[in-house]
Amino acid sequence: MPPLAGRCAFVMHQVLEHTDRIGLIRGTVSQADEGSWELLYLLRADAEGRVDRYEIFDWSDVDRARTRFHALVAGDRLAGDGPDVDEIVGLTTTADRLSLAMLDAQHRSAFDDIEAVMHPDYVFDERSAAFAGLGGRLESGDDYLADFREYVESVGGEVQTVADREVIAIRGDDLCLTSGSLEREGFSVSYLALVDTHEDLVRRVVFWSQWDGAQRQDALDELDRSWVERGGSAQWAAFDRRFSSIFRSGSVDDLAQIVGPAFVSVDHRPLGLGVRRRDEWLASSGAVVGRAAATGRSTVVRGRVRLGRVSFVIDDDESTLMDGLAVGVLDPAGRFVRQELFSLDQWDDARVRFDELTT
Repeated sequence: MPPLAGRCAFVMHQVLEHTDRIGLIRGTVSQADEGSWELLYLLRADAEGRVDRYEIFDWSDVDRARTRFHALVAGDRLAGDGPDVDEIVGLTTTADRLSLAMLDAQHRSAFDDIEAVMHPDYVFDERSAAFAGLGGRLESGDDYLADFREYVESVGGEVQTVADREVIAIRGDDLCLTSGSLEREGFSVSYLALVDTHEDLVRRVVFWSQWDGAQRQDALDELDRSWVERGGSAQWAAFDRRFSSIFRSGSVDDLAQIVGPAFVSVDHRPLGLGVRRRDEWLASSGAVVGRAAATGRSTVVRGRVRLGRVSFVIDDDESTLMDGLAVGVLDPAGRFVRQELFSLDQWDDARVRFDELTT
């Protein structure tokens, strides 16, 4: 690669790859008395559009430059511990849309707009630790609005704002679990909110503030209970619990009991394992069954098909065996019959496959 110090000119010929923030560009650099060279520039911009990183490659290293581009893209998308569900799946559900509408109306203290998205049977179900000894706190829509009006008056209209909102899980179109923080004058309170909608209105909000790991699990359990009550399948919730237990302390024989006879695994990752049938998949899983922590997050469920982020961490040395996206399918008996794996930068492919399997 030539020395580029001093006076030089750069001519861009082609953008080979790009996202909103990262680009791989082919161009020619010319320098007086030194000649010209065809180079590749890998550039990354920060949130304000300023270049915060660039790397230079010889044109002959185009494959290595492309590999580096995709590595930067994956790292960029992983910032903040992974994407939100709606970003992964490419959908906005009724529950998420109405949740945002209610938050916006509350921020504006627009009482009529708040009431406009509330179901006539609206219930606010407060389950924060402060109310644990009382078995929680239930409020009707009228009581909730009255309390909110009183709160707005008490703070002179300077209501708290919501920061770092994230959709944790979705069940169908009418149920979602979100997290975030309520902030005002330098004071911040973390929260979880389960939003339950009906007839295009918010029917119930279950709320936890200053939550811990146990309350997060309670929130996920409540989401699944609500999903089943709405006619959704309880199979994935039961399957996930058993699947995690088997990988932590079970055996391959235990795993075989929850895998259907026609099971197939399709690995779409760039360095993936291709297509594996049941026996081959079970055999390859034997090396980690009984000694791995299998976790999932950001799960979207439609019927017996789900899309989520999954990871496997080996207990012995805490190494990560996988951290990616998985589309899974259960049969009517609740057995695992199909798995399709994607890397975290293959969101669009995973979303398309999820849609194909649910239509």
